[in-house]
Amino acid sequence: MAAVIQSLARKFRFQGIDLPDPEPTMEPSEVLAHYTQQYPRLAGGKVVDPVTEGDELVYELREGSFGAKG
Repeated sequence: MAAVIQSLARKFRFQGIDLPDPEPTMEPSEVLAHYTQQYPRLAGGKVVDPVTEGDELVYELREGSFGAKG
């Protein structure tokens, strides 16, 4: 029996909004920088390791933390 290799499409999620992969050759950190232009709250943010949902890898983009007041 031959093994079948299937590549999974990537999707990025920010605050419950699914964002398309702007360029499959980009690193996830580059995608974060790309979406920072549209969502400034992502400045200083991070990309969480992906989870598999069906036939997609979903990366969560999280806002940067700017420290506590005080």
